[in-house]
Amino acid sequence: MAVEATAPYTSVRGIHPNWRVARYQKGETFPAHVDQSDSLIVEHPEKKKQRFTSSHTLLIYLRRRGEQFHGGATRLFLDGTYNSGTSDVCLPQGWGLVFQQKGLLHAGLPVEGEDAKYIAQAGLLRGEPNYTAMETAIFKYGPGLVPNRA
Repeated sequence: MAVEATAPYTSVRGIHPNWRVARYQKGETFPAHVDQSDSLIVEHPEKKKQRFTSSHTLLIYLRRRGEQFHGGATRLFLDGTYNSGTSDVCLPQGWGLVFQQKGLLHAGLPVEGEDAKYIAQAGLLRGEPNYTAMETAIFKYGPGLVPNRA
């Protein structure tokens, strides 16, 4: 399904400048969670301000799985719970996975072997219809998980 076919039904206007780059080493995971959306305000040449909010995550694999790291798939929980189907995604180096932020529970599975996995992540920005603020998604751990406060 095309991104524009999902709420707020506006075109993709860009990628949020707040990129997150992460390294996962042997045994490291990212617990099940739902991504947050990010917003920014743009002032157009005609002096009109508009808010752009991310609705989808762009996740790019920066290393070659099987050669530069092992394991570490991104697991998607297809119905948003632990009780139903999952899909494990491993992309070639440089490829991107785009998925909706609001409501898609997902996790980073354990990296195996001695080499690290690197990813880059940012939000796809969408214009908000009629210059109104759309509902944002907030980062949430998966059901039953709590942050490790070491």
